[in-house]
Amino acid sequence: MRKATITLFILAGAGLALALSMTSMSGCTGGKALSSLPPVFPLDEQPPGAKVDPKTNTITITKENITVSARYWRKYELDRRFNVGSMTSPFYYKEDWKQSEKLDVYYITVQNNREDTIELDINNCYVEDNRQNRYVSFDYDQLVERFRLKRMMDITVRNGLKKAREILLEMKIGEDKRIAPGEKVEGFLPFAMSVLRAEKLYLHIPILIIPKDPTERSRLVEFVFNFGHDMAIRLAQPATVRF
Repeated sequence: MRKATITLFILAGAGLALALSMTSMSGCTGGKALSSLPPVFPLDEQPPGAKVDPKTNTITITKENITVSARYWRKYELDRRFNVGSMTSPFYYKEDWKQSEKLDVYYITVQNNREDTIELDINNCYVEDNRQNRYVSFDYDQLVERFRLKRMMDITVRNGLKKAREILLEMKIGEDKRIAPGEKVEGFLPFAMSVLRAEKLYLHIPILIIPKDPTERSRLVEFVFNFGHDMAIRLAQPATVRF
């Protein structure tokens, strides 16, 4: 009898712990299903002067009269917009693909309010996590190569890659990688997906200031955006959908 009582007490304790855990999770997510939340989101702790829009989860930083904004896009959002009809999303991947073949995609906006030209090379942008892993950016050619390696070059993929030329930050900036005074550019910037156990992600956008005076040296200004990453939310994301 005593053994049975102890067993029931342990089970009751475990049940209470589970209930408290679920209540805590519900409070953190505002009662929303994990599958509807972004697995990557702005952290409360940001660099000085950074502003976070809670409605869009966009982080905005202004330095040296340059304003840069970054927002993470869920795969479901990308599918809904680009995995439609006769078009395969240029950011498409399957769950059984290698980690390095999957993508985390951010939307980046750069406003140059300087009198100087600035330069942004997306190949110098990267994401670093709290486990000291670094994730490289994908340019257009690398997006194409992903599909070629998977032998997925049908008409829907080609249509998606055509769309990529219109929406990638790389294409909006142009081959010279320069943004003129007063100019604003914006577009999608994909990176290799973070590992599941990463808890914090730091998005680095380095921008080179090119002075009008040729006797002055160019200066590098780095914009760092602090994002959190939740493994449970990542695993709960819906499968690829064609709309």
